[in-house]
Amino acid sequence: MIHRVTARLRTHAGVLQRRGMASHGHGGHGHYPHGMHFHVDPVHKNAGLAFSVLTWLWIFHRAKEDGAVVLGLEHPWDHGHGHGDHHHHGEGHEFEKEEIGVRPRLVIKED
Repeated sequence: MIHRVTARLRTHAGVLQRRGMASHGHGGHGHYPHGMHFHVDPVHKNAGLAFSVLTWLWIFHRAKEDGAVVLGLEHPWDHGHGHGDHHHHGEGHEFEKEEIGVRPRLVIKED
């Protein structure tokens, strides 16, 4: 079986050598295959760079906020309801439902 594989590889290598490898981009540094040359407007290059920076910043922010949940190290319901939730559970506020399909309304309890 190995001799079949090596024979096939030798055949494939011979075909590539006969083609001259013209389409594989080995013509030098910075050259495109088949004589193509693309001109990119600096505005588009900078817009792409800005978008990629914002995308990575968002990914890192989300990893900081809920990376442990994504990695399975904790459950999202383990530590309260998110940022700014300094109330104890059941003290100081409750939600009042008006009807089905309507968002519940926050009602602050007066003590």
